[in-house]
Amino acid sequence: MGDHWQDPELVWDFLAEAEEHLDRVDEALLELDKWNTERDKASVQEALRGLHSIKGTAGYVALLDIQELCHASESLLHGLELAPDGGRERLDLAFDGISVLRERLDEVRNCCQADRSLTPSTKVSEFLERANTPVVVAPPAR
Repeated sequence: MGDHWQDPELVWDFLAEAEEHLDRVDEALLELDKWNTERDKASVQEALRGLHSIKGTAGYVALLDIQELCHASESLLHGLELAPDGGRERLDLAFDGISVLRERLDEVRNCCQADRSLTPSTKVSEFLERANTPVVVAPPAR
């Protein structure tokens, strides 16, 4: 593998494990999408556990942008637990983050297969910028 990949076997293991976690995160987010006004804490916790696991291993294999993606998505989900207002916007952003994360994992896989270095992703940067912008909730109509 290219010079970016210090231990290719670890990267391949990370990719397989990340896909498993993402499948569970997707299931949890789909459960959260069914919410009306009551928050399903078990689904939030399941999604957080999956993202946290991916984040930790991404850091270990030096995939720092994936680590940042997971951290931003975790923050969005924590926001769902803490603030009932703005939940739809946060959940939509979390879905976007998972899509960007899946694309980035595909890029990592392709780079590993082609033995080339991973280049920065504008999609990751754009998502991180959106995720770090506070969600503004309109005041209730009078």
